[in-house]
Amino acid sequence: MSRGNRNNNPGNIERNDTPWQGMSDEQLDERFITFKHPKWGIRAMARILITYQDKRKAKDGSKIDTVAEYIARWAPSFENPTEEYAQFIRDAIDVSEGSVITVHEYDVICPMIKAIIHFENGSMPYDDATIDQALRLAGIDVPIKAIQKSRTLKAGTVATVSTSLLGVSDMLTQTATTLKPLIAYSGYIQAVFITITLASVGVMVWARIDDAHKESRT
Repeated sequence: MSRGNRNNNPGNIERNDTPWQGMSDEQLDERFITFKHPKWGIRAMARILITYQDKRKAKDGSKIDTVAEYIARWAPSFENPTEEYAQFIRDAIDVSEGSVITVHEYDVICPMIKAIIHFENGSMPYDDATIDQALRLAGIDVPIKAIQKSRTLKAGTVATVSTSLLGVSDMLTQTATTLKPLIAYSGYIQAVFITITLASVGVMVWARIDDAHKESRT
């Protein structure tokens, strides 16, 4: 495991006087901050990038708004392969050199954070739920994600499931209405149809609950 991952600090943020949220009570690493959970280390990464854009300046005095300018500040060339680093980030975000970006946008900061973690540690071991939770803590508007299509299709149903409990309730109500005509079938056929339908609903409900659990876990 890399040093950054051991410290729950995958951005390798150095110790200073900043009282970061989620810092461990004991700071055993002489150089880098130790956090209680990866979400706090990732949150700190996002807050630093946002501060670069909102309050810091590039070397030429302009606003920091390109990948090269962010990385020049994040990983100075005197101890990092800054140009290689910047290109790695551009590839992850899918932008060209010199493109203007804003880290207030989820579609920019999310792949940027993942790429920084990968470059700093040699891998990106955190799931999307952890990344999204950290970005929410940093003040980023994280879009609500639908149930994974693969799991919904495995249930044999194409449906839009609400992200709230009311959505699940509506789905069950609609299913009950659908089952009413099946009463006309013979006992065996009725049992088969009811079993298949309930199994499909069960998988969709499980998938929704599982996604919600991943989003909220600490």
